[in-house]
Amino acid sequence: MLLTLAWGSLFFPGLFALCTWGLRRARPEWTDYDCVMISTRVVSSAQAVLATGSGIAIIRSCNNVVSDRHWLAQEYVWFLIPYMVYDIYAMYLCDWYRIKEQNRRHSLIIFRNFLKV
Repeated sequence: MLLTLAWGSLFFPGLFALCTWGLRRARPEWTDYDCVMISTRVVSSAQAVLATGSGIAIIRSCNNVVSDRHWLAQEYVWFLIPYMVYDIYAMYLCDWYRIKEQNRRHSLIIFRNFLKV
C-alpha cells in the first residue's frame, strides 16, 4: 500500500519532468507553455492507459465484477492518489504558463483566479 503510493508519487511527476525536459531539448523553439501542455497530456495519456489496462485485467479475472475483490483494484487506488495530486498541480501550472504568456500578472493573482474557477 505505502510502496504503491510511493511509486505513484515518483512515477507521475517523474514522467512529467522527463517529458518537459525532453521537449525543451528536442524543440528549443517551443515555449514553456507548449512543453508543459504536451507533457501534461503525455502523463494523462499514460494514466488513462494504465487505468484501462488495470480495468481490463480486473474484469477478465473476476466472475462477478460487482461483488468479487481483486488486489489490483485496491492497489491502483493507492497508485492513483498521487496522480490526482499531480493533476491539480499540473492544471495550475498550465494555467499559470498560459496567463504568464498573455500578460505579466502576479503569481498570487493567478493562483486566486485558478481557485475561483
